[in-house]
Amino acid sequence: MRIKRTLPPAAAPIEVQDLISGLRGMLRGGETLSKFEKELKEYFEAEYCFAVSSGKAALTLVLEVLHQLRPEQNEVVIPAYTCYSVPSAVIRARLAIRLCDIEETTLDFDLNQLSRQLKSKKVLCVMPTHLFGVPANIRKLRELVGEKPIFIVEDAAQAMGAEWQGGKLGALGDVGFFSMGRGKAFSTTEGGVIVTRDERIGQALQEKIRTLPAMRATGIVRTIGETIVLSVFMHPPLFWLPKALPFLKLGQTFYNPDFPIHRLSSFNAGTAARWQAKIERFRKLRCRNITALIESGILPPGPVGPQCPDLIRFPLITDMPERKRELLYHAERQGLGFSPGYPDSVAAIPELADQHFPPESFRVAKDVAARLLTLPIHPLVNDQDLQKIIGSVCPPLPLFNLSP
Repeated sequence: MRIKRTLPPAAAPIEVQDLISGLRGMLRGGETLSKFEKELKEYFEAEYCFAVSSGKAALTLVLEVLHQLRPEQNEVVIPAYTCYSVPSAVIRARLAIRLCDIEETTLDFDLNQLSRQLKSKKVLCVMPTHLFGVPANIRKLRELVGEKPIFIVEDAAQAMGAEWQGGKLGALGDVGFFSMGRGKAFSTTEGGVIVTRDERIGQALQEKIRTLPAMRATGIVRTIGETIVLSVFMHPPLFWLPKALPFLKLGQTFYNPDFPIHRLSSFNAGTAARWQAKIERFRKLRCRNITALIESGILPPGPVGPQCPDLIRFPLITDMPERKRELLYHAERQGLGFSPGYPDSVAAIPELADQHFPPESFRVAKDVAARLLTLPIHPLVNDQDLQKIIGSVCPPLPLFNLSP
């Protein structure tokens, strides 16, 4: 157990004022949630906006509604390297997964492979993903989809508040969703958001969400407790404690289609008070850290331009898996908060064997999973942390044997 300053891999700090706002939100009940959804509509210039229990709950509801609109189509095209919550939601919606490999330089779809995948008449939707906040090429995707009856579902779970090429990520497709879980652009401890300008999708979602249950009292008590714990122990001087508790499974990625789906609670909605100012403040702090890494010669994948990429984690693809293991080993000893990313491609998830993915068709995704790690850039990273992170990554460390 390492009892000293330890950085979390990602963090959207929850302050005492957020907790107080959450408790006030409980007293006001449904008014708090309605106010939050109204603010989201105005921010994203969307006709419809819904706040629910999590990002994967949001995605599940979107997929169920799209399938309701086009019941003859049941395939969802997703990147072969993505968060395991995405395939969990697809299976929860009782749809089929169609994988597409990615490009290492962008973490976006391999467009050549994608153009072939979109020829299937069973494809219901395609899901561009702003992974770690790296923007996907929505314009190019729209060109590929053309007049095909295929929805574009924008996975902006890790990109709430980010903008690219003059538009807000998450509001560029037919429908988009966000996560407000811990470690995202800002956090309500748990929660998800759906936005759309499409009348048919919006009306169908509205009908579906009317039938959703509210969070149970036991769930509200649990989420209040979790919010208190996060507000205290997410800070680097104390993060060593929850990190040392194996039952919390911090930083681990699991495939699990069994998760609750309900409206966002008034407590969680209350903790979102002043969310726009918070998103902007956190974005500026992350941008400062991102700029420091880039100026030191550490470059993330993604489009190159004068605009600071609005990442929530800084993805770094090493030249070989051994180098990734080295960096993680040294960062763990120093408490630097490096994270290994997702453990493998979606095709390698054992529970999805019945999907019969073509073997060896997603080599880039598998290779990226073996070599990618993320560096912390969140608001709790200070100047000394940055210097240690840069010093750890920039000078090549000697290879050594990590096997027992």
